[in-house]
Amino acid sequence: MRTWLTVISFLLCISCATRDQADHTGQQLAQLYQDFKASHYADEDFDKKQGLLLTFKNTLLDELSQRDSHLATYDSLANSIEIITTKNKQLRIFSWDELNGGSWHVYGAAYQYSGEDSSPIVGMLNTTDEGKVYADATYYQVQEMSTGKFLLMGYGTHGAGKDFYVYRLLSVEDGQLVDCDSCFDGDDMFVFEKPRSFDIAPTYDPTYKTIAYPELIPKFLDGEETGFSRPTGETLRLQYKDGSFIKTGP
Repeated sequence: MRTWLTVISFLLCISCATRDQADHTGQQLAQLYQDFKASHYADEDFDKKQGLLLTFKNTLLDELSQRDSHLATYDSLANSIEIITTKNKQLRIFSWDELNGGSWHVYGAAYQYSGEDSSPIVGMLNTTDEGKVYADATYYQVQEMSTGKFLLMGYGTHGAGKDFYVYRLLSVEDGQLVDCDSCFDGDDMFVFEKPRSFDIAPTYDPTYKTIAYPELIPKFLDGEETGFSRPTGETLRLQYKDGSFIKTGP
């Protein structure tokens, strides 16, 4: 009996020590990001700002790759950047503003997936270099859809008086998190872009697994398209079925 108690106590001590170390690193990460923000707002030179940002990113990815880092809450870091997680704690998303300036906001995002293996799967989410410009978002909600599939919801803006919401369906393949091909009525992502003057947004219903969003049509002025859209008052829907979202209409 004493032997088992000793083993359990030893394992608990190791777990607590690991969490304490991770939380300490979380404080360091929060400070790195604050240093980057301070450099930005002090209008310091570009190379210094980018160097601080790169240090923050590399330190974050290295920390999230550690064996038991998924046990840490990173409370200090959560006060500086956005951290969301699935209910089963299997997937976490870390998002931050890269303060690029102007009305086109660039956001960074990293993921940590804790599967059956002891070491988490870690990587960057904003793959704009692959042409997915609407991946350039900050992520505010993530849902587990089915085994190994996750619905990720984000928000961003590319300026010009518009903002957008983006939904992505992700799964782990070959040791990385990837977008589901053609899983939003034929598209890789669901993007809802609108004028910022309209306070409208898509919503997700986890009970029925549907995405509802206002129908938009082009807006005209003196017979000419303005480049903006307006809502019609109708609501469209995408229904999750057999691993994809299919348009169902009003």
